Amino acid sequence: STGGKAVLYISFIDGGDDGTWTVGTDYIKLVADAGSGNGLSTPTTFDNSGNGLVDVIYAGDIKGNLWKFDVSSATPSNWNVAVSGMPLFVAGTQKPIISPPVVSFHRKGGRLVLFGTGKYLETGDTTTTNTQTVYGIWDNNATASISAGTLVQQVITDDADKRTGTINPVPYSATIKGWYINLPVSGERVTGVPTLVDGIFLFNTIIPTASPCDFGGRGFVNAIDFLTGGMLAMPAFDTNRNRVL
Repeated sequence: STGGKAVLYISFIDGGDDGTWTVGTDYIKLVADAGSGNGLSTPTTFDNSGNGLVDVIYAGDIKGNLWKFDVSSATPSNWNVAVSGMPLFVAGTQKPIISPPVVSFHRKGGRLVLFGTGKYLETGDTTTTNTQTVYGIWDNNATASISAGTLVQQVITDDADKRTGTINPVPYSATIKGWYINLPVSGERVTGVPTLVDGIFLFNTIIPTASPCDFGGRGFVNAIDFLTGGMLAMPAFDTNRNRVL
């Protein structure tokens, strides 16, 4: 928008039927960041209770904040930006969050929110080389922003056209809230939509090229353990195409 705010709009299915749009009646507007130069990215909804109704919504923004919205109340006017209006997690202004997060239940309660950082929307994005990161954030009904210091690091190492990763344990507790992986290649970033299948977190990365004569860049398909961010204990790819992982 012209104001550059990070805002979540929730439109009612019958909103605007009378020809006008009224906030609170036809739609709900939840302002996460009222500052300038920002924008909310694609949100992900989640049903905690299994009753078919959304209870919580997660979304990142261009400034590298991960927001949580509480929409569990039966009264829409009570919906709000959770965590007392603060981000659930702050990756930093050099780590924009464009892709929607993946959300899953956590075995110790709460939810695990998985997402990557990086932007590929503007001309200048082809030459940015800031290190981008993939995160797994444990939201066990957090009442304050989760600090990066509470995350366990996993490390990815490239070997020609393949890569391997560490398998560091993540002992989720009051002081350990998840994991992170710094993408190893300069300019590598997450811009697509990640998925979670049978405990495997799958995401594609892109490494753009600035050359107008090139084919656009390259990237990797990554598969990691969603709980730890570590390398899988079992094969995930059929690299020689013999129909065996």
